[in-house]
Amino acid sequence: MNTWRLRRVVVFAVAAAIAVGGSPAAARAADPEPGSITGTITQEGDAPITVNLFTTAGAAAGQTQADDAGRFTVPAVAPGTYKVQFVQQISRFDERIQWARQQLGFTRATTFTVTSAATTVVDDTMLGAGVVEIVATDAESGAPIDDICAGQNEWLATDCGATRGVLRLTNLPEGRHPIHVISSDGLHARTAVDNVEVAFGTVTRVPVRLTPTTAIRTTVVDKATGEPVPDVCVAALTLTSGGVDGDTCDWSRNHTDENGAVLLGELPPDEYTLIAVPQRQSYGIQWVGPTGGVGSQYKALRVVAQSGRLNVVDPIRLDPPATISGTITDEATGEPSLYACASVVPSANIQDPPFGSSCTQWEGEGRYSIDTLGPYAWPVQFTPYRDDTAAVWSGGAVDRKAAALIKAGPSTVLDAQLPSVGEGMRLKVLDPDSSSYSGWLQAAAYNARTGDFVGEFDYSYKALSQVLEQPVRIRYYVDGYQSGWYGGTNFATAKNARVRPGNPTTVTIRLQPED
Repeated sequence: MNTWRLRRVVVFAVAAAIAVGGSPAAARAADPEPGSITGTITQEGDAPITVNLFTTAGAAAGQTQADDAGRFTVPAVAPGTYKVQFVQQISRFDERIQWARQQLGFTRATTFTVTSAATTVVDDTMLGAGVVEIVATDAESGAPIDDICAGQNEWLATDCGATRGVLRLTNLPEGRHPIHVISSDGLHARTAVDNVEVAFGTVTRVPVRLTPTTAIRTTVVDKATGEPVPDVCVAALTLTSGGVDGDTCDWSRNHTDENGAVLLGELPPDEYTLIAVPQRQSYGIQWVGPTGGVGSQYKALRVVAQSGRLNVVDPIRLDPPATISGTITDEATGEPSLYACASVVPSANIQDPPFGSSCTQWEGEGRYSIDTLGPYAWPVQFTPYRDDTAAVWSGGAVDRKAAALIKAGPSTVLDAQLPSVGEGMRLKVLDPDSSSYSGWLQAAAYNARTGDFVGEFDYSYKALSQVLEQPVRIRYYVDGYQSGWYGGTNFATAKNARVRPGNPTTVTIRLQPED
């Protein structure tokens, strides 16, 4: 046999071997067939779930989508070991990731083996959202509190009503969040807990101790018809509250609802009076009296509010509005005051009161008109804004208690003259070592008889001007030392000092280190 015939015999022999048994290597061991992974992922709800397959080395090995019943199949999976991931799409920007079976990380996930031409079953159930359990107790008695609401937003608590003091929050995303806890009956002060960890599939218990407070509930109605009046601000003020400001009326906490009802909660135990400020021009402002509206806080109903007690006040009956108007002039020159205000309630600071007031304008020749008052007898304060005159109450009085009461009506006229006064008090501020303090300090004076704000001390010279002679109590704020009241810890315990225009009183304040 020649050489080329020998080669043909060898080639045909190899071809025959391939035809019978495959490649030479396969002839020794056949290639394995792929397998598959199938299963059902169970969840609460119907959020879309993506199923991802990974090798134990962490390489992506397949992906599919579970159907509406949670069933899924990953076909054509090479034999080997794998881990299965489920991605639950809660919303467009919120997803939850879980590894079979019910694990939260790759390293702890269960390993599944896929064999040739076989189906591996992987069933699992999605863990629930992270749960926070608020455990609320009274800070004094330790008793559980059920009348609470809680959530991430202080003014929009999402869950209300505890059971034996435990309130479950189930709608929070994973991560760390502030949790605000608010009493729904107003009998405990709100509190907040920062950095509460919400973890997928876990329950976090958060104990909170709430300080007991007091609350006042009432309704507001039209005096003539008895119909409820919504959108009325009802504020609870002590007799020495210092005055009103932009926070006195707050839509989120003290306006009547569509039924005319309002709950004034989280109040420190004290004696309160109520002022009602309607938003509608068809009603007038009133202090709530024992039998109807009044114009003087000192004639208003006194509500002695005790800790842990809900106080119910009879319906507030609103009257139509009345007016007090007139002209404000400079006492020394007789010229109209172009920058002055008239008000029936004291301001808590140098700003004009947010209600019950009217200010003169440049083109108004000193005229004012307060047309939002109930038809009662009111004290009226006249305050300068841009000149060297002093504030005065109706009848030329120094303070609100001594003021003449003026009956508001269709055409009540009350003119006023603002007296000129100079500096009446100066502060001498000392460091703890008795050296002179030259840093930042803000101080204000309050009438010792009424608690009303009367003026601020000048930042640079620490002097008090534009204030008539009267006894005052001083509150101060300072950097690096304790802020407080001159001679006491609050208004009630502070020392009196007398304002003497033209012969200024010097008050020495010795600063104390911060605790």
